[in-house]
Formats: sequence, C-alpha cells, structure tokens
Amino acid sequence: MRNLCVEINSRELRVRGDLYGRSIAIEKLQPEKARIVDLREEAELKPVLRTNGIGLPGYQVGWFRLNNGEKALLYMTDESKVTCLPTTESYALLLSVESAEEFLEALHQPARV
Repeated sequence: MRNLCVEINSRELRVRGDLYGRSIAIEKLQPEKARIVDLREEAELKPVLRTNGIGLPGYQVGWFRLNNGEKALLYMTDESKVTCLPTTESYALLLSVESAEEFLEALHQPARV
C-alpha cells in the first residue's frame, strides 16, 4: 500500500491505491458512524470473501464480503487499526490510514481540507 492516497474535500472522498480507486460524494458517506476498529477483536467486520481484489497477508485491496455479510471496499495493510466508514450505498470502506484520528476529524469537517 505504498501508493495509497486518501484525499477529502467539500465534495468528495477520493481513495487511490495500486489497482483500485474510488471517488465517493461526501453526501454518500456516514461520518457519524465512522470508527477506528481492531479487526482482531471485532470479528463481524473481518473480511472473509474476496469478490474482486487482492487478498494477501498484510495487503487487502478491492471488494470483499465481511463476516457479518456486508459488502466492503478495502484498502488495508494493518488489521489492528482500521478506519471503518459506512456509506449510504450499501457498502463500507475499510481503510488503513497513517493517522486514523486525523482522518476521522477531517471527515467531520471536509470544507476545511
């Protein structure tokens, strides 16, 4: 995930990885439900089925099904500190970002970024 780039502005969240990228309109995000999780302790959010992507130890990117049956778009390298960001589009984003706390703060104030 050396090439992961997460950008947020007043209009959209843009995630670019090695192979998969996505732009999501701010109004489709649910930042009030976003949280930082440790997937070793929250088994319901653990990815269990890769539907379109790359799934290697320490590197998961693309579309997956979670243990709870939900669909998720992953950009993950460290399952111990993952930002889980639900959307209104019937999937969640699971992201490994360098500073998860700052990322969550930016989600709540995208006009400043």
